[in-house]
Amino acid sequence: QHLGTFRGAKGCLDAARGPGAAPCRSLRQGAESQLFLLARNGRLIVGGTVGEDPMRCVVAQDGGLDTEPCAVGATTHAVWTHAHDRTLRHRDGSCIIAARADLVVVGDCSAATLDERTWFLGRPLPR
Repeated sequence: QHLGTFRGAKGCLDAARGPGAAPCRSLRQGAESQLFLLARNGRLIVGGTVGEDPMRCVVAQDGGLDTEPCAVGATTHAVWTHAHDRTLRHRDGSCIIAARADLVVVGDCSAATLDERTWFLGRPLPR
């Protein structure tokens, strides 16, 4: 279980952009949208919604990412793992890939560069 940021070479995973990627920010700069909870059951929950009703889960959709209430399709949300190679993997084997500084896609891990597919677990920068 991890509550914090996913930091890549091109920025941080960010729920405010669809989810997408954005420059990593401190909490004072509004980094709440960059907090995620990767639960033991494989759900990737938007951090600012943890404990709320509804919590929002990250889902793979049409080659990209989206969010929806975790209660919707609850059985299909337990799909993400942060693997030993520091990739964020969907249960179908695809990876979250930072294609550009502002664009995250879901695709073939082996087609992405190391920088594009690597996500370090982090904590938000302090205020």
